[in-house]
Amino acid sequence: MKFRLLACEMFKLIFTTEARRAQRKHGEKLSSSVLPPCTPCFRDKDRRFSHSTSKHNKHLTTLLLVCLTFSTCSTSGNATAATPHKFYVSLAQADYNDKTKTLEVAIRMFADDLELALTKRERRAVHLDTTPDVAKIIRAYLQDRFEVRGRDGKVRELNWVGMESSVDSTWVYIEIPLGEDVDGASIRNRILLDLYQEQVNTTIVKAAGKQHTFAFRNGDEAWREMKETMK
Repeated sequence: MKFRLLACEMFKLIFTTEARRAQRKHGEKLSSSVLPPCTPCFRDKDRRFSHSTSKHNKHLTTLLLVCLTFSTCSTSGNATAATPHKFYVSLAQADYNDKTKTLEVAIRMFADDLELALTKRERRAVHLDTTPDVAKIIRAYLQDRFEVRGRDGKVRELNWVGMESSVDSTWVYIEIPLGEDVDGASIRNRILLDLYQEQVNTTIVKAAGKQHTFAFRNGDEAWREMKETMK
């Protein structure tokens, strides 16, 4: 069942990508009716983040492999609640918008891992579905753990866009204004590294039609130059 749901989700992702490409080709605006109901997307009032779809097969393969890791973590039984998982991973996609000089970021994490990290940080129980100020708490956590700095060496402030949660996982959407090109900027993703020694944070940075994948883990969490994306 989990694998079937994953296959459905990936089909919807591919469907949405192709729909966006087709509609942009004809100069049409992508309406919400085209988006499959559970496809992760950026929403901020009527704004949509744009995504480049050229040469996207490699990107979709990477997403599928990471999502397969998510899906295999709780495949036993028919329980509806989140169950302990064996793998410790997160996935982040950072798309550079050349018009606004902004990074548009989507981050997927296991919901129980995120709650544990927030609870540890706040020193009180934090639940994604019931804590009133959870968005503010997550934003503060990401400001410390998902960092982007400009060529001047200063860490940029992030803007909250929204989040989507399911039983097992949570998508968080943020914007990080750079005010400049990615050449000279750098990124560091330390999400959940303080919780699990085995944690791996896969981070895909896309700019000017190209992309580069970074893997952050304990012992290998140094800043990465985003100009690698341009090669």
